[in-house]
Amino acid sequence: RVRDLVLIKNNRLAAYFNKEAYLLGKRRVTRFGFLSDNLAAHFGLLQPTNIRNSVRMARGLITELSIANRSSGRSAMLILGYPSLKSPTLTDKERSAIEDYTEELGLEANEFKVKFEGTDNDGDACKALMAAI
Repeated sequence: RVRDLVLIKNNRLAAYFNKEAYLLGKRRVTRFGFLSDNLAAHFGLLQPTNIRNSVRMARGLITELSIANRSSGRSAMLILGYPSLKSPTLTDKERSAIEDYTEELGLEANEFKVKFEGTDNDGDACKALMAAI
């Protein structure tokens, strides 16, 4: 969905979505949500019903992005989506967990020189990616 919004703004960016690159050695490739000469980006979801696994996955994405940054000099960015905190389907505990974990993941990403954008809508995710390109 973010890809579609980006391509409406600039369809020449299509070739940069879902690209692969070797990170460490030549054994396995890593697929990035967006990969250009200047930027490596991943997209993730923070799912409140399975938040601990979502956070583990996000930390793995931060690690891959950090390695990409160190090995290639590309900027690195994680765009993490989550449900609107105003959603009536969320419990207070889920809202609190989303807020806490997005803050924590943002701090962790910063430690690894990875830009972090947490958002509850595709439009803001698109804006964040376009600003980073």
